[in-house]
Amino acid sequence: MNKSEKLLAARRKLKEFQQHKLNNNHYNQEGSQLQQENTQVNLPAVPPAIQDHPMEDLNESQTSHPKNISHTGPPTSQSPSPAPEPSSNLRNESPSQFVPPQISESPIPSNLNPQDHEESDPPSNTPILQNGSLQLELNPKYSPEDSPSLQKQHLLQMASQVADALVDAENEGSSMPISSDLEYQTQFLTTCLDEQKRLVNQLHIQVSQYSSRVSELEALLSTKEAEYESKLLRELNPLKEQLKVHAQTTGILVAEKAELSSAISQYQSISQQKSTEVEDLCLKLKASNSKNAELERELSHLKNATEEMRKNYHQLQSDYSHLDKKFSELKKDKEEQQLETAELRQDLNLKNTELSNLHRELNDKKNLLSLSELKIQQLGNPQEMQTLEGHHQVQSILEQQLSQLRETLKSVNAEKEETSKYYENYVKQLDSRYETVVQELETAKTRIGDYEQREESFVQRLSVMEQQYQREKQRVETLLPLEAHEEKISHLTKSMDALVVEHEGLQSTIREREAEIEAMKEELHHLRELKEQNVESLKLVTALESEQLGASRAVSQNQELKAQLNEMHDAFVMLSNSKLDLTEQLQGERTIGRKLNAELNKIEDERDELKEELKRKDAVIEELERDKLQTAQVTDQMQHYQVQYNYNRTLQQELQRTMNAMELLKKENQTLIAKLHALGRDSGDVDEGIAEEVGEEVEASVEVPIEKKEFRGADLGGPRGGDPL
Repeated sequence: MNKSEKLLAARRKLKEFQQHKLNNNHYNQEGSQLQQENTQVNLPAVPPAIQDHPMEDLNESQTSHPKNISHTGPPTSQSPSPAPEPSSNLRNESPSQFVPPQISESPIPSNLNPQDHEESDPPSNTPILQNGSLQLELNPKYSPEDSPSLQKQHLLQMASQVADALVDAENEGSSMPISSDLEYQTQFLTTCLDEQKRLVNQLHIQVSQYSSRVSELEALLSTKEAEYESKLLRELNPLKEQLKVHAQTTGILVAEKAELSSAISQYQSISQQKSTEVEDLCLKLKASNSKNAELERELSHLKNATEEMRKNYHQLQSDYSHLDKKFSELKKDKEEQQLETAELRQDLNLKNTELSNLHRELNDKKNLLSLSELKIQQLGNPQEMQTLEGHHQVQSILEQQLSQLRETLKSVNAEKEETSKYYENYVKQLDSRYETVVQELETAKTRIGDYEQREESFVQRLSVMEQQYQREKQRVETLLPLEAHEEKISHLTKSMDALVVEHEGLQSTIREREAEIEAMKEELHHLRELKEQNVESLKLVTALESEQLGASRAVSQNQELKAQLNEMHDAFVMLSNSKLDLTEQLQGERTIGRKLNAELNKIEDERDELKEELKRKDAVIEELERDKLQTAQVTDQMQHYQVQYNYNRTLQQELQRTMNAMELLKKENQTLIAKLHALGRDSGDVDEGIAEEVGEEVEASVEVPIEKKEFRGADLGGPRGGDPL
């Protein structure tokens, strides 16, 4: 292509650019508004000369260089890209970089909006004179992220191309005639150079402003650094003081740890001693449990013996009732026989009188017969002889009747003797039975005495056990307070739990003893009914009352132990709260130690050890919580025992009611005995001395006196029936 054709093409491009310029004015106005907003928001420290720099100068420069700039169309993006931060631009730029274009690079200021830079250097195509011809070079789109070095290279290339174009133009002008187009081109290039110089001068001015701004910012930076160093010194001094304080606290904690370790060793030795004492107590408790087992066996034997006594007593009562019935029947038979014997005696007396009269008559008749025989012999009449024979026959008949009457009397006497012998044998059997019953009562009394002695021995043993329990309680109370150290508290809580369990076992045994004592009370009430207010029963009652007092003391001691356990629990809660406070303090120290230097590593290691100790203590706390649950179970058992105690009290009330009923029955028996006395006096068969003896025997027992009285009446009735014989 010729130069003329190239110039024509450049003119066409310029015309097209001028046509597009009108369309880009609106876009340039919007870009200027956005640039002002960005400078107000992002670059508050930019001088006012840059902010007030109009966009029209750039537009004029673009219009005044129609041959140097070609634009293919409007910009593709309508939204401006964000401007970079001023601090980074100021640091990247320095005054040494801004020199004239002939010597060094001339960068475009980076604080301007990239869109304006695109308008000053169109992003699409730039015409460059090279070897006396215009060439279009397609440059890539300028992005705001490109560094200032690329911009500098771009400007240097433009300046070098313009200089080469001028040199080529001068060489060609010397060789060939300069036409009007070349003149126009030279004018255009000179105007471009003037504009470039003007822009370079403006950039120098901006660089000077930026350098002043940089100096101001450096002064501000120095002041800020001084303030920051002063602040750091101010902040570091209390931190160092805190470090010293924490070092002192760690030293104190280490000393306290050593003291605590020594105290723990002492408490461990004390706990070992206490464990040996607890083992001794366990052995003593085992011995006491064995003794209690023996006592329980003896009590079971006593219960069995009392049950046998009750059975024998019931059998005796049944035998007594049966014998009483038989005695009443025999008494009725005896009375009937006495009546019959009285009638028979009267009949015998009458018959005896009749016999005596008949004997007299016989004697008289014999005398008369002898006289009559003599007279008959003297007279010798046969009729008289016949009358005599008739009299003899009558006499023989009468003699036969007499012999028959004598035989009947003999048979009646024999029957009477047999009945008297049978009655005597029966009375002897009753006497033997009475003697056996009396012997059994005496043996029962001896057994009761043995039981009372055993009960006294049991009471003495229980008193000894109470004394031992009180001694052990005093020993437990004399232990040193162990609230300051958790391990000792754990050992003591375990020992206390064991003692509480043992105490509960003792309390259960005491309650069993109370139940057995109540059973013995019932037996004693029965024995009292048999003995009627015996002196030895009063001793047993006093012993039982003392046992009740001991049981009440044991209950009060249990309550005291519960109070002590509650105090220990409160102390443990205080310890747990103090532990929580310590953990919070440790966490605060950790947060401070993380901000400090490596000097706190040793302290953090010690804190880790403290953490492990806290974990152990937490495990101890869990064990104590388990112990707490066990204590709750123990309280539930105690409530159950209280319910049983209330039930036993109701049983005691029922026993008192039965005792009242027994007293009423006793009174009724006394009234019946009085009635029997009255009946005995009415019958007249019992003497006063025998009645007094029967009364004494009635006072000795409740049920035996009736038997004795009836036996005495039987003994007295036998001889009286046999007196007339």
